[in-house]
Amino acid sequence: MGIPIITQLKEQIEQVGIAGFTASAENFRLQKAVDELERNKSKSPVLNKIYQKAATITEQIQNEDPAGFLETMTLVDAVDLTQADLFHASEEEILPIKENEQKETEEKSILHCNSTYREIACYKELLTNRGSGRYVVLQNAYEEENPVLNDYRMIPYIIGALSDPYGEIADLAAKIAVRYGTCILPLVKESANLKRKRDMQRRVELISSVAGEAEAEQFLASLK
Repeated sequence: MGIPIITQLKEQIEQVGIAGFTASAENFRLQKAVDELERNKSKSPVLNKIYQKAATITEQIQNEDPAGFLETMTLVDAVDLTQADLFHASEEEILPIKENEQKETEEKSILHCNSTYREIACYKELLTNRGSGRYVVLQNAYEEENPVLNDYRMIPYIIGALSDPYGEIADLAAKIAVRYGTCILPLVKESANLKRKRDMQRRVELISSVAGEAEAEQFLASLK
């Protein structure tokens, strides 16, 4: 069972993810959830850690900072999915968030949340279906630097396409994913499939590209 305060915050953050930054500039329910978290942050290191991230979420929306918003959303989602005994975890046990100012600046300059629902739905279908003709459309979008590919809401579909049975699409997804920077690491690692050797190789190369060889080696070591 999740923590009600966290679940409430997660639901409001997800609403922002669906509606986009422009339509969420004044989300009173989200601010109410953050305020409730502030009143309870002293009860647990976990709540305090999440509050430190969530306290800046309004600013992230106003400044259209998808990288920071995605990081907050990932942390809240991860905690909400764990068992309730995480509520009593120590500060050291909370999911670490890697700080890298240069990478973070690069991510902020690339990611956005300005695409329309129709654009997101169109490219989601291309990345999740198995029909023919997908590669040409995606390749053109990549070469033309179509902004929709840099919308942070596309990240789960791009990462999912790393396992696409059509190798050229999977390789193209890896090229696109490199642009996102370190914020994709948790999703890349968690969705890895050890039984698919080429898929694993592609993910290791991607991790190495965005975070360095040491990070990739650490990931491989964690699988043994």
